[in-house]
Amino acid sequence: MNALEELKKGNINFITNLLPSDKDVLIELIRTDANKINIIDSFIGKLKDIDPNFCFDIIYDMQEYEDISYELLKNKCIDDISLSKIINMLYKTRYGIKFLNDNFDYFMNREDEIIESISVYLLSNYENNKDLVFRISRYYNLHTRYLFMRMLIKNFNSMYNQIYDDITKYLTTNIDDKDGQMTLLIKMMDEEEVCNLAMEFARLKDMKRFNKLKKYILKNYDTNSLGEVLRKQKIDVKNADDLFIKSKNKLYIYENYAKKMSEELVLSFENKIGPIYNASNHKTGINIAYEYGLGDKLENYIDKYLSLSKTKETYYIGSGTTTECFRLGDYVIKLSDFKWSYEDVICPNLYLIAKNYEEDYVRDSSGKVLASIEVQKYLEKIPDNIPNYIELYKEELGKLGYYCNDLVHDPATGSIDDNLRLLDDYKDADTDDIELLPEWFKKNPLVLIDRDMVHKVGKEPKCLKIRY
Repeated sequence: MNALEELKKGNINFITNLLPSDKDVLIELIRTDANKINIIDSFIGKLKDIDPNFCFDIIYDMQEYEDISYELLKNKCIDDISLSKIINMLYKTRYGIKFLNDNFDYFMNREDEIIESISVYLLSNYENNKDLVFRISRYYNLHTRYLFMRMLIKNFNSMYNQIYDDITKYLTTNIDDKDGQMTLLIKMMDEEEVCNLAMEFARLKDMKRFNKLKKYILKNYDTNSLGEVLRKQKIDVKNADDLFIKSKNKLYIYENYAKKMSEELVLSFENKIGPIYNASNHKTGINIAYEYGLGDKLENYIDKYLSLSKTKETYYIGSGTTTECFRLGDYVIKLSDFKWSYEDVICPNLYLIAKNYEEDYVRDSSGKVLASIEVQKYLEKIPDNIPNYIELYKEELGKLGYYCNDLVHDPATGSIDDNLRLLDDYKDADTDDIELLPEWFKKNPLVLIDRDMVHKVGKEPKCLKIRY
């Protein structure tokens, strides 16, 4: 059957039996046919009441059918309208702007891409859409407002003065102008978004507006990301003290602007981070910790666990697949930019596993670890000549309902994976009842020191196969 020929004859009975994928193909065939108007005229009168969505997807941006399209649109689920359809309606039809105006709040809370595309349309057609430009430029949703501001600065900067006199007056829900909105519950635009606006001004070499935003950020936010702006735009500063004090990444400011900081701040920071920083070979783990906002915790842990230690010895122990390890007195501090496991609980607390005195994870939206800090007791004793104990260890781990796929034992040589250590005393084990521990463990308190490859028996592990 030739579907186009059937439609030309006015035969529409087969349409309702088509699969969605078949409808998509037919819609495209009709829209690209040289005689599409004749084809549509032959069925639209009858089919628009039977299958309005099918008809709308064919005619939505055709001027010949604007009245019918708008009627169909009123009954269509607005969530089903794609970005491309929205843009086509705005640019190709008279009803597109009316549809946007009628549903403005809905679209201003949609995906970023939709808000940005609408911003481009409104700014490109500013003279005809001043009211809508005004609404979006002062919109109550600060993220929406930020997206508009960024688009304005980045691609329509010559229009800036027509819309804003001073951008710092429009970074909260309380707008300070004659047409502004007043609220008792004042919210501020996200600091990183304001820093992104500052970066756009810096990129355009508009240093007057950049410096005004910089001053606003330093005054109004407890921490900031200005260091990234400075790095990317290669901006020099005369005095970096304010940047350092409120920076989310103090290490970055220190490494790049120490000569522009006061001696007092430099020495204070070096005293905090020095025990680890000076011992590090390539500083990747430390930089990752600061990059993801764990810098203050790292400084606190260094001070805390060196204070608790009898020995003050610090040095770089080494690194594995995911982690850099440092001795910190009687403890070990581990810095990671990756974990194989992305379970909600990375590792259970069991007496067979070295205890974490501290653990901090920064994850992405899917749960994958981007940065972490762990603190454990420093264990010097390496298992030797006790190969049969590895089987006892696995057996006991299984009794507790877990298994580990990161234990390597070579029966020929008797060697045991260096992920295992012996506690100084079995009484240091992570358990509430020391005396119930197995006798073999009391003699040789074997524990796993890497904590991201232990999984629940009978459950599919949330574990990565390769590094991302």
